[in-house]
Amino acid sequence: PEGSIHPISCPAGTYGYVTAAESEADCAMCPRGHYCPEASVEPERCPAGTYGDKVGLVSAHSCTLCPVGNYCPEGSMEPEHCPAGTFGELSGISSADSCELCDKGHYCPMGTAVQMTCPEGYYCPVGTAVPIECPTGYSCPEGSSEPN
Repeated sequence: PEGSIHPISCPAGTYGYVTAAESEADCAMCPRGHYCPEASVEPERCPAGTYGDKVGLVSAHSCTLCPVGNYCPEGSMEPEHCPAGTFGELSGISSADSCELCDKGHYCPMGTAVQMTCPEGYYCPVGTAVPIECPTGYSCPEGSSEPN
């Protein structure tokens, strides 16, 4: 406080963006994708596999676990969908590389958590995002990876 020999420590959820803060008004709100324990000078990024969609988070445990079908790099403000043709069956993954390639006979739209079986009349090679219509004169039973 003003006139004090010791500058104040910013409360949890905020950080001191000026040297020798004199009041809590000198502290800034911790931004999305970050957390700020008490006396933070700079915001800390939410760990990989989590995200921070709110301001004022106070610890790494305040960051939310990345949901299935998504990935969250360090400092994420919101989950990113696994790319089309891949799926993410585990929560807490940290990169698109951690999303698994969709198996043959299945398809995976963007943000898929569980592979979907290719429907009858369509075929789905490895990494299919949208089932491909079976050509005329061919047979494509449910779960086909190529026309027969």
